[in-house]
Amino acid sequence: MALSWDWRKSVLLVQAHSTGIFDALDDEFKQVGDVANLLGSDPRATYLLLVGLAGLGVVEKVGEKFRNGPTAVKYLVSSSPHYRGDLLRHDQRAMENWRKIPDVLISGKPIAKPEVNQEEKIAWQEVFAKAMEAVSEPKVDHLFNILEPKDGQKFLDIGCGPGTYMFEFADRLPGFSAVLFDRPETSGLLEKRIRSRGMEDRMTCLGGDLLDHEFTGSFDGVLISQILHIFPSDICADLARRASEVVKTGGFLAIQEMVLGPDENPGPTGLFGVQMMLGTAAGTVYTPSEVARFMTDAQLVIEKIESTDEKSKVFIGRKRVTA
Repeated sequence: MALSWDWRKSVLLVQAHSTGIFDALDDEFKQVGDVANLLGSDPRATYLLLVGLAGLGVVEKVGEKFRNGPTAVKYLVSSSPHYRGDLLRHDQRAMENWRKIPDVLISGKPIAKPEVNQEEKIAWQEVFAKAMEAVSEPKVDHLFNILEPKDGQKFLDIGCGPGTYMFEFADRLPGFSAVLFDRPETSGLLEKRIRSRGMEDRMTCLGGDLLDHEFTGSFDGVLISQILHIFPSDICADLARRASEVVKTGGFLAIQEMVLGPDENPGPTGLFGVQMMLGTAAGTVYTPSEVARFMTDAQLVIEKIESTDEKSKVFIGRKRVTA
């Protein structure tokens, strides 16, 4: 029954971040009244919120003064180079959706996206991309070692989000280049990152719809990371086929995906399946054998399957010389 209490911790962190309280605290001890003045908030409510955050371990309390703890200073203050607030903003929207589980269970239809103009759509896509960067960054070293990119190689990253993996690979390999493919709304963010890193001669940004885009070119490696769960199996199989067509002979397609565990223990990815129920029309969570089948049906030879975290595996399918 501890689970019936534990939801409060996540809600507290996400909602407290949305108030700006971590920016108000920063890393120096402050009186409650000073924090309330900065936020324009009620002093009593501010005190109780800070006590709650101290109980959570993200804020430190000495007497009647409070300051951010090390985790908050590093990840929750917007001026920090390690800021991860976009991930919490993404979680905040997800929390609102999870309250509607009973409705979706009956209707079978995903929760409607909020109506926004193009500017708002682009802004939210950037928030989502940065949230995905927070998820991707801890896996960079491991994925680099699994894929073993080489200097002089060229990759295609389909559904690249903020381009975390390809930018990191390029930082380590001065002759490495890549094409970054994602929704058109992400193009502005990617182009800014390409320019800021001085990689205009090695990185190309391409916007489109991966549902029907016919990829062109020839690549040593193609990466599809955390995309398949959005779509039904027929679309996943078609995407793997189209991706494999631009892999050089001897090259590979790598699919990183959250996958279910054994039937008797689906593991943490089972929980993610509820997210797909709420947010997609036909998305789901796949087993390792289903992901592998997408690749073998695309005439690729499974060479390696390795875990990248407790939920995800990366599948590498090699394109062999045909007789």
